[in-house]
Amino acid sequence: MSPFFIGKDARDLDQLLRGLYRWNSNYKMYGLGLWSAQAWAEFAILDMLGRIANKPIGALLGGVVRQEVPYYVASGRRDTTPEQEIEWLKKLLAESGAKALKFRVGGRMSDNEDAMPLRTEKLIPLVRKTFGDAMDIHADANSSYDPKEAIRVGHLLEKIGVVHYEEPCEFDHFDEMKTVADALTVPVACGNRSSASGASAG
Repeated sequence: MSPFFIGKDARDLDQLLRGLYRWNSNYKMYGLGLWSAQAWAEFAILDMLGRIANKPIGALLGGVVRQEVPYYVASGRRDTTPEQEIEWLKKLLAESGAKALKFRVGGRMSDNEDAMPLRTEKLIPLVRKTFGDAMDIHADANSSYDPKEAIRVGHLLEKIGVVHYEEPCEFDHFDEMKTVADALTVPVACGNRSSASGASAG
């Protein structure tokens, strides 16, 4: 990435990023290997421009919208019983101070198989019962289901008022994801690449 930017006008960032995509056929590296490195370069340029202008990066992007960002704490575990998962979530919340949480449903790319029998059905209502109505709750299936099962689990999540339902079907099967989204009132997310057990922006 770095050699492409040397000697170029940093103020022309949009065109630079377009050129970077084509330079050395970078577009053939489509994915995180390319996008992460591109993001690092882009933020370095924005940081440099902000220092020159003596302004925060947010001011260069149309203005600072907020000074604080809400976040949730995410459990990446599926090796726990529902009761054990509740204790684990309590620990994560206590350590982080987060006001929202995310837990896992299904078995992770498991063709409708749960991590253990009836774990998901028991865990969903238990999370809301334990943490109350004030807690923002997110659920991540990690591509566990076909559309029919994803919709069934989605209705369980609707009953407890989750904020969003992440990756119910294979994350790159967009038609399946749309089928699920159209059948539910809860927002369906195609996923993110955040840490499995750390705090994530949300």
